[in-house]
Amino acid sequence: MMYTLFFARSFQESLELPRFKDPPIDWSKALKIISKTALLKELGDYWKLLWELAAVCPIPYVSARALPKGLVTQEQARLEAYKFSVFVDGIELKKPIVLANNPNGYTHYKIPETIKRVYGKDLKYHGYLVVQEGKQLEPDELRGILIRAQEVAGSLVKYLLMKVWTMR
Repeated sequence: MMYTLFFARSFQESLELPRFKDPPIDWSKALKIISKTALLKELGDYWKLLWELAAVCPIPYVSARALPKGLVTQEQARLEAYKFSVFVDGIELKKPIVLANNPNGYTHYKIPETIKRVYGKDLKYHGYLVVQEGKQLEPDELRGILIRAQEVAGSLVKYLLMKVWTMR
């Protein structure tokens, strides 16, 4: 209960910070602003909430060309087929990842769909790794590895992975 009150107060206070600006309704424009920011917290808790929701939900990317070399073309088609959208205050969220126009290029690796036997159950996975050469990704939250289980990412992943292993 105390954490909820603290978060609500912190969230409300972040809307009053001098640097706070409402995000544009066009999410791709918001992503351009975010990409020029070292840390999401610089934009405030509201922007961070939007970014995190977009990262963890099974929603499409801004476009099938959001990553180099068509890495998410098939993934985009699969996500669009769900016909699932997330709107917050009129803003339609999309995956908050757009990597393009880096003069030093990108190193990438596509992880093909693979099935591994784990604790006697089949675990099916696929994905990609991308390194932006010569320049760190911004915001910092884009760095690292995000694991999804049953189309969801975030703190529930461990729990969901355990469910995956026991479901079949």
